[in-house]
Amino acid sequence: MLTSANGWQVSLDKVGIVNYMVPNTKRHFSCRASVAPILINFAAEIHKLEPIDTGVFDDWGWQVRKVKAGRKYSNHASGTALDINATKHGWKATRSGYTKKQERIIDILCFDFGIRWGWRYKFGFKDPMHFEIIESKLQVKERIAAMKLSMPKEKTK
Repeated sequence: MLTSANGWQVSLDKVGIVNYMVPNTKRHFSCRASVAPILINFAAEIHKLEPIDTGVFDDWGWQVRKVKAGRKYSNHASGTALDINATKHGWKATRSGYTKKQERIIDILCFDFGIRWGWRYKFGFKDPMHFEIIESKLQVKERIAAMKLSMPKEKTK
């Protein structure tokens, strides 16, 4: 079984991956169904800090690829990561593109949702657009229940 950097199973053929609408936006993300309540509701919280549904469509979820700085599969390949407002918060950035107050709020949101923010990576480069699940399947299930998160609406064609 192929796994992504966070240990979740890679979906080469989009099995288990669904396209969900972010509440109160025109944006949608493809992600693993079992983490959708976390990732999609997290994206909705980011939208409150900074609109995610304006300008170009620069918000991504599931995509099969390897980590740019390594050999493992990206967490995008398991549907457990999102890139939000990518053109504003670029990979290998020297600044996050958020205000200090927004950064503090994002840190709190990441803690609350069990997410790691690429801006807080300890190794080589920073990736302020990137947010990823850092918990196990059981921990994610327990967090969804504890936070009383509901399944987001699927995007219809």
